[in-house]
Amino acid sequence: MLARMRRILIPGLVCLFLAALYLATLAPGLTWAFDGADGGDLVTAAATGGVPHPTGYPTYLLIASAFLRLPFGSLAYRTNLLSAICTVAAALVIYKIVLSAAKNVTSALIAALAFGTFPLIWSQAIITEVNALHALFVALVLYLFVVAASSPSVDFLGGLILGLSLGNHMSTVFLLPFVLVHNVALPDPAVSSAVIGSKRSEWIRSVARRLVGLWLGLSVYLLLPLRARARAPVNWGNAVDWNGLSWLVSGQAYWNRLGDFDLGYLITGVKAWSHFIVLQLGVVGLLLIVVTLSTLVGRSRLFLATGWLAVAYSVFSILYYSPDSNVYLVAALIACAIWIGLGAGWIADKASLKSGVLKPIAAAVISV
Repeated sequence: MLARMRRILIPGLVCLFLAALYLATLAPGLTWAFDGADGGDLVTAAATGGVPHPTGYPTYLLIASAFLRLPFGSLAYRTNLLSAICTVAAALVIYKIVLSAAKNVTSALIAALAFGTFPLIWSQAIITEVNALHALFVALVLYLFVVAASSPSVDFLGGLILGLSLGNHMSTVFLLPFVLVHNVALPDPAVSSAVIGSKRSEWIRSVARRLVGLWLGLSVYLLLPLRARARAPVNWGNAVDWNGLSWLVSGQAYWNRLGDFDLGYLITGVKAWSHFIVLQLGVVGLLLIVVTLSTLVGRSRLFLATGWLAVAYSVFSILYYSPDSNVYLVAALIACAIWIGLGAGWIADKASLKSGVLKPIAAAVISV
């Protein structure tokens, strides 16, 4: 009974704490703070049935349109609230990921709180932007494809969410390799070829189910031509035909931001990235990540998956020439939060071997 109450109480407290934090600091309306310059475009498109700037963001439009029906606050306040709710939900998914991987409540608690209070994550939780929803989708894909046990329903749901995530943020393409991750351990090479063949067939069926869900999720892009025909005040690309739709969805207007850099630009980008990461994580966070990567790396698929998130999104943030390129590190910070939680739990467990009294003290110090 006590264990069941703890399973509900602790994530509930995480939810209440982060919700109170975001509501207390939520922007009352539109703001250009925290790289929120696209907020007006997104709100207007959602409210008028229009199409915002590339890549069109049909998934965000669907969800934002539902939030715009709330009977209180300005239109922008309602979409700001959407960001807050998505961020709280993402923190709870991260809690579940770490709890499933480490079987350690301390690790899960610290990971969720670390994620929710990273300056970048907090800033995107209180404004109108697509990044909070992106964080939620990344966390869900990570959980369903890498942590949860493979099953027909989990595989299909994971593919569906991946497709919908591509309808919200095109950088989700970096998650496509997760479709190939299989959560059932491969048999020992010494076993019979029949068993190996059975496992291979199981993997093929799992990938097929995920691909079906993926294509269904991607069908959300069919919404854009329908909205474009409405001739709303915001109608980027006039995506009523294939030319307009392909220009919009591919983000062709921004391609030049990836093709014009030299060594000096790369060095500047790496310096900016490293400075930003230090500001986000702090010295304690960096040390906990070092602990995780030096002691726990390689023990599960989760480390490979989170490592891929950190590297892929960091490289993209460095190479993409944009004033707000730091927001592309949202997914990388999910990996960092997981590592921080695992490192903190490892230290707390080591402390408990010395003295049972030291474990809660160590966890409290790390959390601060």
